[in-house]
Amino acid sequence: MSEEKNIKYLKKITEKLDLSDLTDQIEMLTQIHRPKDFTEENIRMDDMIIQMEYAYNWAKRRCYAKRRKVGAILYKNGRPISSGFNGTKSGYPNNCEKDGSTIAGVIHAEKNAIVKLLKAGTDSPKNSTLFVTTANCPNCAEEIILAEISAVYFTEMYRSVVGLEELIKNGISVYHLNMKKVSDFDKKTESEGLYDYKNFPKDFVTTIYKSKEENNVEEKLNAIKRVREIYKDYKDGDFHDKFYDAAFLA
Repeated sequence: MSEEKNIKYLKKITEKLDLSDLTDQIEMLTQIHRPKDFTEENIRMDDMIIQMEYAYNWAKRRCYAKRRKVGAILYKNGRPISSGFNGTKSGYPNNCEKDGSTIAGVIHAEKNAIVKLLKAGTDSPKNSTLFVTTANCPNCAEEIILAEISAVYFTEMYRSVVGLEELIKNGISVYHLNMKKVSDFDKKTESEGLYDYKNFPKDFVTTIYKSKEENNVEEKLNAIKRVREIYKDYKDGDFHDKFYDAAFLA
């Protein structure tokens, strides 16, 4: 399937809100349970923001891609344990596109962060939290599931939500962190001298799906509908949240 046809196919799935395309998967969903030793870390709001800012800076400073720069941070036990950005393999030319299209072989930020950690052997991605500037694609969803990452935070939307839906189906918590609101709040409170992380508005973070020990199919279906609704807020052909141009990254 060509990239153009693939994009149209993914968008067609994504734009459905009635979930009729999932009816044949409900039985399968009832059988998917999260691992028994699954644990999700409780992360403070200011730490969430710091890690996402960290991911954006990795994308800005290290990524050579022109179409989209993506950064990812793996976080565990109160600290970042790995980082990654989208790019070519180590030792290869840093050319991610040809004739305006991403070339084959470009490794996504999520996979880079996971592989880097596994190669270093300093920790395990299991039960870690992933902060990624752009929502994961379907292929990266498989990497995240296999790595047994417990939660994913994203800011910008990918061109489809199929990857996020795979996480939800497999019992991985998914959150949307609105860094545009964070940036606006920072500017306002700093100018007034009232900056305090304890005063962060709750709507900075949208819980799309919160994993629970029991497998609730209805909750998963509602989460999939929720993420499709978020997708619809993005303009057709423009999936960036515009946060990348925020002042602290200038």
